[in-house]
Amino acid sequence: MLNQYIWLILFFLFGCATPDTTLPKKVKLKQYDFINYEKNYLQFFEDSSKFEQFFARINEVSANAKGKINIAHIGDSHIQADIFTGQVRYRLQTFLPNMNGGRGCIFPYKAAHTNNPADYITAAWGNWETSKIVSRKIIGELGLAGISVTTHDPKARLQISFPSTNQLDYKFNRVKLFHDFGIENFDVVVKYLPDNAWVQNYEELGYSEYFFDSICESLDIQFSKTSRQQKKYTLYGIILENDNPGIVYNSFGVNSAEVTSFLKPNLLPKHLAALNPNLTIISLGTNDAYSTKFDSLKFENNYDLLIKRIIVAVPNSAIILTVPGDDMLPNKKINHHTTTIRNVLMRLAKAHRCAVWDFYTVMGGKGSINDWFDKGLSTNGKVHLTESGYKLQGDLFYEAIEKAYTEFTGIAHK
Repeated sequence: MLNQYIWLILFFLFGCATPDTTLPKKVKLKQYDFINYEKNYLQFFEDSSKFEQFFARINEVSANAKGKINIAHIGDSHIQADIFTGQVRYRLQTFLPNMNGGRGCIFPYKAAHTNNPADYITAAWGNWETSKIVSRKIIGELGLAGISVTTHDPKARLQISFPSTNQLDYKFNRVKLFHDFGIENFDVVVKYLPDNAWVQNYEELGYSEYFFDSICESLDIQFSKTSRQQKKYTLYGIILENDNPGIVYNSFGVNSAEVTSFLKPNLLPKHLAALNPNLTIISLGTNDAYSTKFDSLKFENNYDLLIKRIIVAVPNSAIILTVPGDDMLPNKKINHHTTTIRNVLMRLAKAHRCAVWDFYTVMGGKGSINDWFDKGLSTNGKVHLTESGYKLQGDLFYEAIEKAYTEFTGIAHK
């Protein structure tokens, strides 16, 4: 790590604001005797230079009120629901001034007939086909979100809006649609926009970006068939942004996803390069180990390949591997494979200079899922957490990041 005094010099070179507005907020965590709060930190292995760059970028954006910090978090059902990641997003976008850079990636889950995060509302009309990385038969290509929707109906329609109960304002004036290009695809008609809105296509990166003159609260996507050759439209994801500085926390979760699932989408490297995250977080392993026939060697080889693909796509991104929490197998026995996964992730993190957040140890280790259940933090199946459990997990993960930020920069929290 860099010396604390060097970090302070870097911080002031970035144009440090007054001390009152540059101290990260400390979250007050609810206390449980089974949680290992003293072990709640990011573990680094040898070279941590990419994290030094990541935290320096946070200082720069906060102090100068200019620029974006992109984060990509991929995972399974723990991520698709976006309660855990939503809490981390909220904490990171409020822990320093100038940190709310926009909602980031969303997906019209209503069209895919699956559960939707609570902080935005999706509606769909017309006929839509869904393809997922967890499907036995994948239709077409897939990208970073691990899920796509396709319509052959030119009268189909998608709508996105935000509930009034959101903690943060996610109004936007820029939209990125990740989609197929070519003569077979319908034209897109984005409704209720200012007359002077315009679009820029980035076919090599797989998306079109729409720029608006005014702030929008909702998005209405319709289609137009202007030639006989046009037969369909496939959507891989939507990113909502504003012109404000700050963090854009993009989460990509697919129910039942395993590590091998995220090796399937051939558009993932291109989409990840388009996103260009400063930090990439991987939260996988629960479904891989949810079996009495767990193959640890296969798991390690697949996870290693996934990390390598991410590094090739975004070589400057810092990477955090999160250890799955304790859970119960279908036979009602505690999942003893999680300790094996923990050891695998430690080896891979050391080999690829990643960091590890050991949630398994933090939550209490083997058998602790019973304690979480007794306190209303886990559901009956003892695999998923309740809303309060996921929010606690999010606060714990944020605290681990905030601790690392404090250590790297030498700036104490409030």
